[in-house]
Amino acid sequence: MLMTANDWNETIARFVIEQYSRPFDMVLSGFIDSDLTQRIGQELLRCAEPQTRRTNLQEYLGSLPDNLANLLCLDATALLSMDSSGLKEFLGQALRVLSPGGYCVFLTKDGVKYGRIVPNGFQLVHRFLSNSFKLSTIIDCNSSRELPFQLDPHQYLAVFQKPADTGKRFTCQRTSKPVFPGPFITSRSS
Repeated sequence: MLMTANDWNETIARFVIEQYSRPFDMVLSGFIDSDLTQRIGQELLRCAEPQTRRTNLQEYLGSLPDNLANLLCLDATALLSMDSSGLKEFLGQALRVLSPGGYCVFLTKDGVKYGRIVPNGFQLVHRFLSNSFKLSTIIDCNSSRELPFQLDPHQYLAVFQKPADTGKRFTCQRTSKPVFPGPFITSRSS
């Protein structure tokens, strides 16, 4: 069955959870009023946090331990309502809570203001990229044709990944080539 996705719905939640997590992975929902992600996650044998009444998503993420989640599904409306510094702090918390290689997903639609399109999707993509997330994929109305749902024009499902390599690389100031600290194994001939 093909669905038109006006908002986060069961078909999109199921697709995201099946594609970007495995059984027994921890799936977190960034939606304040919905238990849809948790319900679908539990049906697909994912570990989903119990639905608790949350009024502040940033405080909720701040209460979670490091590297807990394999998948974080976010509400783009909540992200767009944050100011620049609040969004930066929130994305830092999201990076901390995600395990290395974990995914962060949101569905957004561009807006219209004074008769002009406001590129909400690309504004959020830019914010995620500038906060150390790696872009995995963007699904739009053209690329969703083979999927179980069809996105509207100017609607995007953005998938980001926390880099698996969280170690810092040291740079030599003279050559600007990466230098990796640690022991080097060399073979010696006798």
